[in-house]
This record gives sequence, structure tokens and C-alpha cells, in this order.
Amino acid sequence: MKDINYFFIDTPLYLREILIFFVWLFFLMSIAQLAYLLLHKAIIERRDKRFKKKKVIYFSSVTRHLSQEDHCIEPPADALETKALIDVCVDIMTGASRKNIEIIHKIVREFGIPAFLVNRYKKNNLWLKQYQIIETLGFLKLPELAGLYLEIIDKESTLLEKYRVLKEQKGYGWLSDVQNPATRHLHLISKALWALSCLCSDSSFWRIIQVLQTPSFMSGKYNEYIFCNIIGAYRHRFQVEELLVETEKLLADSGVPMLIKRDFIQACGIARFTESHTMVARCTDSFSNSPEMKIACIRTLALIGDDRFEELTQRYLADSDWRVRTVAAKDAHICSDAIVPALHKMLCDKSYYVRLNAALSLARKGDAGRTVLQDCLKSSDKYEQDMALFALKQV
Repeated sequence: MKDINYFFIDTPLYLREILIFFVWLFFLMSIAQLAYLLLHKAIIERRDKRFKKKKVIYFSSVTRHLSQEDHCIEPPADALETKALIDVCVDIMTGASRKNIEIIHKIVREFGIPAFLVNRYKKNNLWLKQYQIIETLGFLKLPELAGLYLEIIDKESTLLEKYRVLKEQKGYGWLSDVQNPATRHLHLISKALWALSCLCSDSSFWRIIQVLQTPSFMSGKYNEYIFCNIIGAYRHRFQVEELLVETEKLLADSGVPMLIKRDFIQACGIARFTESHTMVARCTDSFSNSPEMKIACIRTLALIGDDRFEELTQRYLADSDWRVRTVAAKDAHICSDAIVPALHKMLCDKSYYVRLNAALSLARKGDAGRTVLQDCLKSSDKYEQDMALFALKQV
């Protein structure tokens, strides 16, 4: 029979040795982790330093090649050098001339960069990495990649629709959870659609419109961004007339939601698509019952100009919708001095925003407007006095 002291003396000693063993084990693991972190940091910094060095070399080489076509560019030896060359090409393409873009496209194709990125996209299972690859491909603006973008849109749209139907059958909101698979599909579709819009042609124009009509897909600002890209793509190919033909079809199509048409009209102003001014002015007659279209048209015409702008501003200052009156008053200072009496009348409008914009427009009209505001300081209408005083202080 064991001594009773064995349970009170020997057993704690064994536990003490075990505890010491695990303390040393955790200590050594911590040292190993620290060493690994330091080594990993050194590797990352070295790689980053090499990447920046290669970018400088490629930037110098590519820019020299643009002016001296006989200058040879050293082919990238590995993935890191390929990424450095891609970054340089994307940076140089921003704001480059049509001729230089064609030269960069030739360089990119010569070194097999499109195939390199497409292979990485197909082999990668992480959607965030796929998203970044599509973005890089989109910046390169290679026409032959339009088919790939359409393929991605079709594939991800099919998966998104299946997920939506499944969720609706179970009674859940299909976009209620930020972490759900729908997020992946939506982001990949939106990025592929952006890339496709930079290359948009007659064959892909209506596919883009179809995707933008998807319920709960992105936002109006996103739509405007896409339409600006489309306008830029047609301009780059000197096909403005073709775009105007497609736009007329878009506006005449009763199956296209009014908000999509509105976003396109607003994009014409943002992109300074001056060739569209006649079409935009006609929209004010075609969509006279839509406040959204009235607002979009008057904003766009204020940016690109048209002979009918002053006539439309006069009409919209008397519109029944306060939002239309507000937007009309905001840019009324562009008109001739004949608009001053109408703006003066707007200082007594029942909407605060109409009064504010009318007063500011009068202040921007020069002497004619400021004279009216000075007279309003003596008015018995308190609203008129307040707005006149505020606008005069802004001058």
C-alpha cells in the first residue's frame, strides 16, 4: 500500500514538471512565431522593394518605347515582374492619346498579359481576387476581352437568380444578409459590367441595359458611371452618331424603366456629351409628365447648353413640382437678364429650397440680380427679406 504522502507530495511534483514543460513549449513557440513574423516581414519588404524597382525600370522603358518604337522592352521573367509591367501600362494609359493606347495594347498582347490575367482569374477561387483581376483587365481596355466579361456576367447572373429564387421560396430577403453568396455574384457582375462598359459597342449596349434593369441592382450613381463609360467608349472610336441612334432607341423603348432613361440623360451632362443636346431638349417634351426626367434634362442642358435652355427654365420655374422648380432656379443665372423677373417671383415660393436657389441665382446675375435683391430688403415679405439678405452676403 502506497504511503498517503504520495498523493500530497509526489503527485504535485509531477504536475509541476508537466507545467514547466508546457511553459517552455509555449515560450519556444512564441520565439518561433516571432522569428517567423520577422522573416516574413523581411521577405515582404524585399519583394515590395523589388516590385517598386521593376516598376521604375518598366516605366522608363515603356515611356521610351512610346517615343522610340525601335526601343526593346525586357520581357517579364516572373509573376512579380508581370504585375509591375501591368501596373505601369495601366498608369500610362490614364489620359494617354489614342496612338499611345494602341502602342500599349500591342506591348500587353506581345507579352501575353491578357492570357496571364485570365488564367489567374480561372484558377483563383477567392472572389475578391477575381474582382481585382477583372478590375485590372478593365483598366487595360482590350476589345478582345468583351466576350470574357459577357461570360462572367451571364454566369454570375444565373447563379444570382438561382440564389434569389431559393431564398424567396424559403421566405427570406435575398439581399438581407451582407455575408450571403449574393454579395459575391453582385460584385463580380458589377465589376465585369464596368469593364464591358469601357469597351461598349452596339452588340453589348443592350446587354448592359438589361443588367442595369435587374431589381435591386446597384444604384443610380452607378448607372450614371456606367453610361459615362459607354459615352467615352463610343467617343474613343469616333462613333458618336451610332451612340445617338442607340440612345434614341433606348428613350423610345417603353420596356426600359424611366429611372434608367433618367440616369442616361444625367450621364450626358456629367460626360459633357454636347452632341446630345438636341436629343435631351426633345426629352422635355416626350417625358413632360415625369418630374425625374425634367430634373435630369434641365441639369444636363445647364452643363452642355442648348438654345432651348432659357425657355425650359422659364417653364420649369412655374412647374407644380417643387423639386423641378428648385433645380430650374439653381442654374437660372446662366440665362439672360430676362429671367430676373421670374426669379424675383420665386423669392416668395412656398418651398424654402426654391427661394434659396432663386436668391443665389439672382446674386450670380450681376448688377441686374443684385439690384432686385437690394429692393427685396425693403419688402414686407419676411421670407423675401431673409433670402435677399442671405444671398447678398454670399456675393
